[in-house]
Parts: sequence; structure tokens; C-alpha cells
Amino acid sequence: MGFRRTCVVVVVGLAGSSGCLLLTSLDGLSGGAASSDGGPATSDGASDADASKPSPDASDASAEATAEAGGWCATNAAGAEFCEDFDSVAGLGRFEHQQVFGGTLSLDGKATRSAPNALLAVADPTADPDAGASSTLFVLHAPGKTATRATLAFDVRFERFSQTSTTRLDFGVVYFGLSGGRVYEVGLEVTSDRRPYVYQYDPRSDSTTTSAKTSPLAVGQWARMQLTVRYADAQADLDIDGVRVVSGLALQPPGPSGVISFATGVEWAMSPHDGWSVRLDDETCDLQ
Repeated sequence: MGFRRTCVVVVVGLAGSSGCLLLTSLDGLSGGAASSDGGPATSDGASDADASKPSPDASDASAEATAEAGGWCATNAAGAEFCEDFDSVAGLGRFEHQQVFGGTLSLDGKATRSAPNALLAVADPTADPDAGASSTLFVLHAPGKTATRATLAFDVRFERFSQTSTTRLDFGVVYFGLSGGRVYEVGLEVTSDRRPYVYQYDPRSDSTTTSAKTSPLAVGQWARMQLTVRYADAQADLDIDGVRVVSGLALQPPGPSGVISFATGVEWAMSPHDGWSVRLDDETCDLQ
């Protein structure tokens, strides 16, 4: 599938990112955009940046604390190793790191799976043919645990798919840490045809393999994604809205177990592209 990555940086000795900027702490990013102002138009012509919510203040902290106590995570994922519904006063603070390059990353209440917030990633259009200009707008959960199996689940809603035929976007990725800050990746990818699929990227050989494409996602509609990576079995599965659409995709992992981390948002949008906009909500991460 050609070029994927330009460089890797180390994240607390566990995993790397796909861009060339240092991942930074999420302290203080409880609402509002994390980077540049503005963004491409959504499917209804409105700017996603206009939907960004300001940081919560003391007046609404009580309401958000109430949402946390009875929120989606508490009700639906009490047993998950990690859960974030983006609705509490903590905001994105449960994620150890963020990366924001080529767009904005924010909490947003315009469209949610569980109110009041979702994560909104808007990749600004770029005409630069250099893949180093690719957009990276994501949050990272790095629990620092070794596992033989990892499951990443979240709700996703694309407001804008790039119409550039050569671009592709990774929006949920499981990292397996390697030496030298490199990461073996299994993740979810989509192109302008709106048909997601599972990919495997191995930096040891700089090679990428993929599953068959699944049915197109609808613009402006939520879908529940669940990616399961079974390192001990060297296989991956994908469920969309509770239906198995990729079963037993053959993998070549570095080993039967490894130190795992999870990236969600616009993990990588290959340049050039004419803009992407995606919301995510109700994320869970589990390790075995």
C-alpha cells in the first residue's frame, strides 16, 4: 500500500506515534480545541470548530460530576480496563498523551452518542504531497501492561470523508511496543469510499497488509466499532454494530504478548487530502 510513516517518537517507553511531533500531556484539555482554529465544513456546511465547547468552569462542574457518576461508562462498562465517555469534568484527562498536528482536537456537544460530549477530530485540508504533512490528531491510552489480547471499542461518526482518492485515515489503532520507539500496529483504516477495513503495519519490514473492505459507513451516523487483536493466535477480528465483519485476519505480530497502547481520533490522515471530520464517543480498552 506504499508509504505509511515518516518517523516515530517514544511515549513513556511504551509506544510511539505516527507523526513527527512529541506527544504532550492532556492536562488542561477538558474542553475546546487543542490546536489550530477553524476546520473544514461538515456535511451540512457548518464549521466543526464552531461546535467546540469551552473548558468547563465552576458553574457547570457539578453537572458534569453528576454525568460522570451516572454516565455511560458507569452504566455500561464498569468492568472495562479503561473507559472514557468524554462526559465528565475530567474530560480527556484520563488519556496519558495527545498528538495534534494539522487540525483540531476537542470535546464537542453538537452530536454525541452519550451526552453531553464526544471527541471531535478535524483534519484541515492540505495540498502538501509530502507524507510528513499528514494530519495526526489523537489521544493515547498507554496502560503500560503486557497482554496477549487487546480489544478497542468505540462509537464513531464521520461528518466528512475526504474526497481525495489517494488519502486514507487511521481512526483506531492498537500499538505493540518494539525496541527503539517503534510500534507494530493493528488498526482501522478508511478511504474516500467510506468502507473501513483492518490493517496491519510492521515496521520491521515496513510492510502493510489489510483485510477486505467492509460496507460503507454513512455520513453523519454513529456506528459501534470493536477491534480485537489476538497476539497469541496471530489473528484480528472486527465487529461493527455487533456484527462480525472481519474474522480471523492473519497477523504476523512480533510475539505472543507485548506492551500495548491504544490511539483514537485521526491517528493518521495521509497527505494530501481535502479534509476529514470525525467524532468518537464511549471508548473502552481491555487487555488480557
